[in-house]
Amino acid sequence: MQNESIPFISNGLDRIKIGIADVGAPLFNDVIQIHATEQNDKTRLLVSRDKSDVIEVCRQDGQLMQAEINEVFQSDLGVLENRRKEVFEDPISKLFFMNIASSEYSNFWVATAPGLLIPNIELLQTFAAVIGENARNKQNKQALDLKRSLGSISKNYN
Repeated sequence: MQNESIPFISNGLDRIKIGIADVGAPLFNDVIQIHATEQNDKTRLLVSRDKSDVIEVCRQDGQLMQAEINEVFQSDLGVLENRRKEVFEDPISKLFFMNIASSEYSNFWVATAPGLLIPNIELLQTFAAVIGENARNKQNKQALDLKRSLGSISKNYN
């Protein structure tokens, strides 16, 4: 489906709070790696959520974004092999996740971007889950660092 995914559920995206998180991402040949086994570079992703529950993801360096899900599997010969599967058919400049409220079920998410082609919705869901969890972890760390700087939490030196 071009420009918009089918609706999906993502606990990772649900957990992102309003604001911006700067998240590190491993690269291999300028492609973002999810569950990376190899990498030769890193990039920073800006993940922002606004009050209307739209989450925007883009590379901080302004480069086009492509992502691969890395899967390790055992071949018929018993050898562990790595398979990379592209999340987007073509690289994109930005990705937007929009929250859609449902009266019957949990909230759903839809991914959209100009020229977006998604070869496999499960790969997009994996990408969304990892981005969501990493962004939320970064937001939690920023909140904790702020509390520490204000003196409301002491550092534990073990």
